[in-house]
Amino acid sequence: MRQNRATVLVGERVVLVPYRKQHVSKYHEWMQDASLQQLTGSEPLTLAEEYEMQQSWRNDEDKLTFIVLARDRDVKQDDLAALLSRSPMAGDVNVFFNQVYDDDDEDTVPLTYGEMEVMIAEPTFRRKGLADEALRMLMYYITTAPTPTPDTTPAEAQVLPIPPTRLMVRIE
Repeated sequence: MRQNRATVLVGERVVLVPYRKQHVSKYHEWMQDASLQQLTGSEPLTLAEEYEMQQSWRNDEDKLTFIVLARDRDVKQDDLAALLSRSPMAGDVNVFFNQVYDDDDEDTVPLTYGEMEVMIAEPTFRRKGLADEALRMLMYYITTAPTPTPDTTPAEAQVLPIPPTRLMVRIE
């Protein structure tokens, strides 16, 4: 989603950044792992297909993706350049927006629900609270009014923020 293209969220353990071209090769490397493919329900892609997917996700109005960086705690929070360069990629966190219509009333405006998911792909960063913090930060971001950007489309402006009661989880 273009709405988060310049958004960086800094937490205690993680830094969330938009999924950009510079992340694709590492992400592609992760997604070659058969166990991650099975856990995420993903099919292997070529590197060229992964670059296409990154562009698609960046421009798609019904999903929002952040790369999860494992925050380098030796870097001060206000030194964003150092945080971004010294915090390694650990995974990603996403929300998929689904519009649900009331079947009984065709004239109603659809309700937008958010389905969230998180993946900590790097084994060394698992079981350290990164996924928990990344999900909490994303929940806060999507349920509060983000600052609109000049290129925010009308559809994006209608999606965010969404009420916390419209967040859902799917457990498989």
